[in-house]
Amino acid sequence: MSEETDGLVLLIYSIVLGVAAAIFYVAKKRAKNINKKKQINNISSLFLSILMFFSGYIMGFPIVPLIIFIGIGVLITYASSKSTSFCGSCGYEHTQPFSKIKYCPKCGAKIEKTPNNRLHADHRA
Repeated sequence: MSEETDGLVLLIYSIVLGVAAAIFYVAKKRAKNINKKKQINNISSLFLSILMFFSGYIMGFPIVPLIIFIGIGVLITYASSKSTSFCGSCGYEHTQPFSKIKYCPKCGAKIEKTPNNRLHADHRA
């Protein structure tokens, strides 16, 4: 590819990345259901990991680093899904990997583990 084509591909890639991040951000903020927020969070992590793979492809990396990009993307998606919790009362997103919260920092509702291993807020608090 020529330098002009490379610049165009990079510009299009950057626009797609920015638009995708904005769409996922707005969708997550508008979602009222905790499970929907968690699902959007996981999809956005996976999508951005796929874009990271394509960035390596655009830069012309050989196959081994691209496979490493895929592995890193899977790890990022897994870590993101395990370290993010949402308050069932106000929808606050808590993302600190190795901390357990007992109360929502935004609204003060008590956070409890449910049988399906999801965090939710006790509305009686």
